[in-house]
Amino acid sequence: MKSSAKNQDQPVFICLTPRGRGAVAVVRVMAPQSLLVQLPLTSIPDEPNRLKLVHWKEMDKKTHLSISEDVVVRRLSSESMELFHGWSGIEICCHGGMAAVRRIEKTCLAIGLRKISRAKWYATSAQIEHLSADAAKASELFLQAASPRTAATLFDQSRGAMDRIWTKIYQSVQQLAISMEHDLLPRSPQCAAEPPISIACSKRSSGKVHHKMDNEIHDKADIGMQDRFQDDIQSAKAESLVSGHTDHATSEIRRLKRQLGRLYRLIPYGKHLVKPYRIVLLGPPNAGKSSLLNALAGYLRAIVHAQPGTTRDCVEEPIFYRGIPLLWSDTAGVRDSRDPLEVAGMEQTFRRLQQADLVLELSEFGQPISIPLPSGSFTWRSHLARLQKKHRWFFVVNKMDLCDPSECLSNTSDRMYISVKNSTGIHALLDQVVRQLVPALPKPEEAVPFLPKHARMIRAIRGLLKERKFSQILDLLESRHKNETRGIK
Repeated sequence: MKSSAKNQDQPVFICLTPRGRGAVAVVRVMAPQSLLVQLPLTSIPDEPNRLKLVHWKEMDKKTHLSISEDVVVRRLSSESMELFHGWSGIEICCHGGMAAVRRIEKTCLAIGLRKISRAKWYATSAQIEHLSADAAKASELFLQAASPRTAATLFDQSRGAMDRIWTKIYQSVQQLAISMEHDLLPRSPQCAAEPPISIACSKRSSGKVHHKMDNEIHDKADIGMQDRFQDDIQSAKAESLVSGHTDHATSEIRRLKRQLGRLYRLIPYGKHLVKPYRIVLLGPPNAGKSSLLNALAGYLRAIVHAQPGTTRDCVEEPIFYRGIPLLWSDTAGVRDSRDPLEVAGMEQTFRRLQQADLVLELSEFGQPISIPLPSGSFTWRSHLARLQKKHRWFFVVNKMDLCDPSECLSNTSDRMYISVKNSTGIHALLDQVVRQLVPALPKPEEAVPFLPKHARMIRAIRGLLKERKFSQILDLLESRHKNETRGIK
């Protein structure tokens, strides 16, 4: 970032906690000491990082009544104020209600402080804490996390989990490139094949000269055999060394493939750390879609009635299961109808289907599983056929309480049998939904690809690794590192 808040020559403040009701809200103020003392606080701690319980006292201008509230104040350390030389910083922890936060923000504005956005603050924090662009983005997304579990994952990424995994992959590929370079080195030259030396000559003359020549030939033959023997030994050693390098490289490639495969399986989870998975309940009228939504929500979220076509508008409810954020949508029942309101509801159902991560098609026990498609210009058959190929699709048979116990069927990989009335199979259905949507869940402090560029990088490295293009992988990772460091300058 080229300019910090200090360069604006105006002290700043920011509410670090998300908007909405909560137990505690945190407001950070960075300003000269002469302005901090104008805040209606009974005391400000002098020592850095020391917590102090004080009172926020001011006069309400409308009612002319004195307002007093207990707050906890912490003075920021000099390291936290690295970009704000000459200024002081404090954090005010107050009641989490909106009224208390607005009161503090109003007072800060009145004494000349400027409110900054969270995006700008996290960019400034990246400079202060020397964070990478990925870690800074994870810190920014942390307050938007969809569930406590995804918040913990984003916190791990803000502490550099993704940066560490990129470094490990780079080092592994670098070692692989060196190992493969050894394999490509020229091996010890083999002795050229020589024609065999004939010791016994059929046409050899007798005499001392011939005897001397025979001795020389024998000596040369022995020396040649020894040289070839030594060359064979050196060649065998070289082949053994090269074989060792090859085995190590092959093992390292397998390990790297497992590491990248693990990251690849975490991509779906990383895409939904902030936004929930969308699950659409689809089916004919009276299949039990609204009843299922109410059972999952734990209260009467959607109207349930025996009259077909009761649900006209889409009803949504966020539900967390095992820390996974799931947004369930109850849609209008699909059937052949001429009612304009029902047709409008079914058109809205189609729009929800296009946004779905998973479609649960409900049917009633004893009824055909296939949906009775509407006729007319709204071509449902072609739409559903296309969506079934594009989205995950799962069949659920409801009202199993109506069947004879001997007729009860077992769940399969693409079909489940439940009874919303008896609350039978609901947890098994939720488990199956999570398995369908989330191929893998991360361990604590594990790297999770949470940005689209992470997914693109992982796919690219896997493709290059398959072709053993190690130099291109190194170039790709070095380019990523340059972009990351450029983003926080």
